[in-house]
Amino acid sequence: MPASQYPAALDDDSTLYNVTNDFATLLTAGVAPGDLTINVASTAGLPPIGLVSIDDEIIYYTGTTGTTLTGCMRGFDSSAAVAHVIGARVEERWVADHHNSLAAGIKATQAALGILPFGTFVNVAALLANITPGIVLINAPTTNWTFTHLRKRLVGVQLWQKTGTNIYTRFDNAMSQLVDPLSVSTVTITLGVAAQGYIIYN
Repeated sequence: MPASQYPAALDDDSTLYNVTNDFATLLTAGVAPGDLTINVASTAGLPPIGLVSIDDEIIYYTGTTGTTLTGCMRGFDSSAAVAHVIGARVEERWVADHHNSLAAGIKATQAALGILPFGTFVNVAALLANITPGIVLINAPTTNWTFTHLRKRLVGVQLWQKTGTNIYTRFDNAMSQLVDPLSVSTVTITLGVAAQGYIIYN
């Protein structure tokens, strides 16, 4: 059954549905309970994927031509798949599954973000800036590599030594720094030899 896929995958029109106002057309051929293609007078204005009702049956369709609904899932949303006669009215309506799919997507998003999605940050951009790795260039040989950051949390650090125009060799030592949550932290790393390169921290 179509349903919200988030956070395993992003939702699209097949799981959250598009709808139009006041769509109605008529059957141009009778429909048996097992038919997966339904012939109608016109699908103009109907979303390419969605839900229609015929009599008391709700039908989920996954494609359209100018005069057919294709890939139909019959008896959708707890309705019963039954026969319908030529000339029966085909309508697009809001049904329970519209609401339930949207509600499931919203609840999944809230669960992924948490109650306080920004924590101590003012917005998502600030939060992303805090988790994006920082890069500091040490552009002159020195034994003391120093950088300052505002992460206010445990930070992992990697050191890369520049040994030519475009060649970088990672130092063997890696370290982490516990940051005072109430202040800016300046971290100094002392090397055995003077070198230039990059500090990458996150």
